[in-house]
Amino acid sequence: MDTAFRIRSQLERIECAMSKSANTECGTFSHKAEFPLRSSPVNPIPAPAKIPNAAHSDDFIADLQTLTKTQLRTKYKAEESCHKNMLSRVKAKGAVVHPEFKKFDSFLSIMGPMPQKGMTVDRIDNTDPEYARHKVRWADKATQNSNKSDSLIYICSKTGQTYSTAQLAKQQGVSLSAIRKRRPNGWSDDEIIAGNRFHSGSVSPALMSQGYIPAPSVKNLHANFIAFSVSSLWGYPQLDFPAGIYTAKQRHRICNPTMDDHRFSQDARYYQHERQYGDGEHIPATKGELIRSLLEDGDGHLVAGLEDDGDERHFVRVVTRNPHFYFPNLPQHLREIVRDHDREWVEKMEQRFHKLEVQSAVEAKAAATLKDQLGDQM
Repeated sequence: MDTAFRIRSQLERIECAMSKSANTECGTFSHKAEFPLRSSPVNPIPAPAKIPNAAHSDDFIADLQTLTKTQLRTKYKAEESCHKNMLSRVKAKGAVVHPEFKKFDSFLSIMGPMPQKGMTVDRIDNTDPEYARHKVRWADKATQNSNKSDSLIYICSKTGQTYSTAQLAKQQGVSLSAIRKRRPNGWSDDEIIAGNRFHSGSVSPALMSQGYIPAPSVKNLHANFIAFSVSSLWGYPQLDFPAGIYTAKQRHRICNPTMDDHRFSQDARYYQHERQYGDGEHIPATKGELIRSLLEDGDGHLVAGLEDDGDERHFVRVVTRNPHFYFPNLPQHLREIVRDHDREWVEKMEQRFHKLEVQSAVEAKAAATLKDQLGDQM
């Protein structure tokens, strides 16, 4: 009964997709995007047309009706690999996957087989993080590259000179994605070209949603857990590290790395770049989250007898032994998991950041008092 219902649902989805996009004269698909793609909000340039999906053949429909999930994965290995890569972007890049795309058989029935070898799943609107029906397509590398906003044009208001994403990335020694993210984060074209914000305070782009705010740097070189900044190096832009992570010795290893310190300094810059410019704090998956994810994806055979028994010792070790982890970004429910296994570490972190918070409040109050006194004297 369940199998018949599943097959009937898949056929209904296929027929719905075919009725919306089929060309009645030749019987081929000619889907049109429901919204135009724009490569520049100032000077819109039409994005490449979507590569049309091939019509679902009778053999493919028969496969959906008769093959098991495992058999579908075996026969459509390239499509299954693309499906796994899509799901991996949820944790790695913050992508959003519609529920009907989470299971491979449903994903395959909607997307159809890959029209040409080497294609991958591509979001039609690169600014929309969701993978869903009518929002994604099969596309080759050339089409995907043209949809990465590399063709964005930035215009200097003073000279009228234009710059491309690739030009600015090369000039400033940063990645293409770092340049692309600046306009959505509120940077003006002049600020993007200059490589920094013009308002007072930090020159960093608008920060991610995990509450990271760099504290003002302190001049005391021997103080532990102070905020500090480092200049661009190894392709990373200037980075502003928050207070509370590194001791004075660790800070010296980051700012003045020797050959022995190279890995430590590289990792520190990577984590801070993700906090400041990327997708936020990198938080590993718990054992329970990993098991649930595999089961939802139909990969229960990979669980190999593991049970969600609440034993999260591995997750706790990954978090507590990472010297680059910024504790305030650890969600409360994960903080409680760590507390159950290592109460001493959590309490130490909470005391450290509470002390920094109190110290910051005292310094702010003293600065405000001094400002009032200077104002009265003038």
